[in-house]
Amino acid sequence: MAESPIHDAVMPPSLFLADRSPKHNSSDDIQCDPSKRFGREVPKRARQLPLLAYSILTFSSRHQVMITGIDDESSEEYHSHALRILIPILDDPMSSLDENLLAAAVLLRLYEEMCDVDTGTHLVGCAQLWNNIPDFIAESGLSEAASWILLRQNLHISLIKGEPMQVDLNKYRRSISFIDTTDEDFANRIILLCCQVLETCFGPGAQPDYETWAHLGKEVALWHDSIPAHYHPYHSGRENTSAGFKSAFPVVWMMNPAQVMGYQHYCLARILLHISEPRQWVSSLRTIEHRVAADKAALNDLHIAVGLGIHNPSVVGAGFTVHHMLFACIGAGLADLELLEHWHRYPVTGDMTETTRQLQHDLVRLGFSHHYLLNSILGLTALQLYSEDRSQSKWYVRAVAHQQTAITRARPHFESLTQAHEQALLGFSAFMSMYAVAEPIYRPNGICSESPFDPVEELLKALRFSRSTIMFVQQSFPPVVVSGSWLLTKFVAHHQGTGNDLETRYPQLEFLQRCINSQVEGVRKKACLDAVKALFRRIATLSDNIGDPEPAKIVWGWGLEVSQIFLDLCSARHPAALVILGHFAVLMNYNREHWCLSPWPAGLLSYIIGFLGNEWEYIMKWPASIVFGGNLAIDSLATKDFGVL
Repeated sequence: MAESPIHDAVMPPSLFLADRSPKHNSSDDIQCDPSKRFGREVPKRARQLPLLAYSILTFSSRHQVMITGIDDESSEEYHSHALRILIPILDDPMSSLDENLLAAAVLLRLYEEMCDVDTGTHLVGCAQLWNNIPDFIAESGLSEAASWILLRQNLHISLIKGEPMQVDLNKYRRSISFIDTTDEDFANRIILLCCQVLETCFGPGAQPDYETWAHLGKEVALWHDSIPAHYHPYHSGRENTSAGFKSAFPVVWMMNPAQVMGYQHYCLARILLHISEPRQWVSSLRTIEHRVAADKAALNDLHIAVGLGIHNPSVVGAGFTVHHMLFACIGAGLADLELLEHWHRYPVTGDMTETTRQLQHDLVRLGFSHHYLLNSILGLTALQLYSEDRSQSKWYVRAVAHQQTAITRARPHFESLTQAHEQALLGFSAFMSMYAVAEPIYRPNGICSESPFDPVEELLKALRFSRSTIMFVQQSFPPVVVSGSWLLTKFVAHHQGTGNDLETRYPQLEFLQRCINSQVEGVRKKACLDAVKALFRRIATLSDNIGDPEPAKIVWGWGLEVSQIFLDLCSARHPAALVILGHFAVLMNYNREHWCLSPWPAGLLSYIIGFLGNEWEYIMKWPASIVFGGNLAIDSLATKDFGVL
């Protein structure tokens, strides 16, 4: 048997045995291990197993450097020795992968966590080892203790870096912790639940439906109901602590470390559930109050978790848990910095002209003194990032949160308008209008709503929002502000030069006019005729100005030009109005490269064609040939395929 390096180590092993075992780091092994298996068994086995010995020495020597601040290269040397033993074992398919190997890998991961640069190499190795050996958790003893440390390592890295859990959570259900009822077993159960909430609600591509979310919430609540009376925290009504200072967080005590760790992770699971409720992801004014309530509840749980960390100082791991929770909160701020960088690099409006780019930069600066404007910018940018990669659901969550915060913050300034907020409110209105267009078509399928997705109704909602915004600006702002507004430019422009020969250029227009005259009467007829004439006028404008830097304004301006009567007909699903709205997809198709509108033409037209049925199939062939054929040569296509009927 190989001689263990423990016997002549430069770093005395007593440092691990006395007070450097994993109970003093973020993994909290002893605090969630009722038999103290890891802290006691690993040093015993290290006398005969060089890999375990080098792993202990690697971890302990690195921890000593952090405590003393004295540079010592021995940890790197020990780490190198450990790798020389570990790598051949992992490379040999005939090697025995046992609990000693897992314990060594976990210790090396603890060392890796304390390095200046955390590459995550040992975390990946631990997870692969764990996932490939099916019986680790069921074997109990050292293997189970190491497995729970590994789980907490994965939880922490997933929480602070937003990376997916790398271990199979289902295997933990075979643990004895789901049979025994010690305080440590209760802690392990809620830690696993916390991992499940994190993976389900915040993992890459996560789009939990309401039923899944509610089931997780019920599981967390059942854990709380199942804990014994002595597991509940003691709350103090005193404002001052024993040290004499006033605490900003509640004074909360618990009887032992496992209880502290368990209750902190209960708070963390609740926080994650509060901020991820699917019904709050749907953009609407009605959900704003619900999100405010959820934010307050999450903040209350955070206060309790921090209070547990502060007022139970002997539980060192509780401080690490608080650190990870707060770092995750700071991570939201870092995400916003990423959004700002993206905003400056890639103009969200799609207009790459220097004038517009400079205007967008100026609006960001203005946003730092008018936070609702900054929220609207960040929300729109987050939605754009989500549109580019639909697996990154975190950006959709950020988008909805910023959008709702922007509305809440802007409301008082709309109710009591002052000159100081005019430019900020104009920018807010523009970006919120864009958000209202883009959000419905990118809304994740798993998001709950009161009714199935209806592109016609969603489009009409966006149009009404933009119309009300423009109307407010025109009625409330000074004329000089309105006339020079970037928001209103082109939206309300007239295109008289393109209206004289529309029927000649577009036989389909005359076809539609005949259809309207035969299907609609009175003021409704006039509303439909005006809408279809305005639509083809804007189609002609874009056809004559290919490469216009701001086609979206010409496209969206049609919704501001039509009458409310026409919009009401669309909402009532009048066939003639829907036919016109289906032709609006042709106008949107001119700007299909812009992320806000790109899915709309095909999505809207497909829905309307399906709704109208075979009776209207012929009249919808023209827009279908353009939208689904991708042909923008509308003049020649119309003349070739359709005669005047």
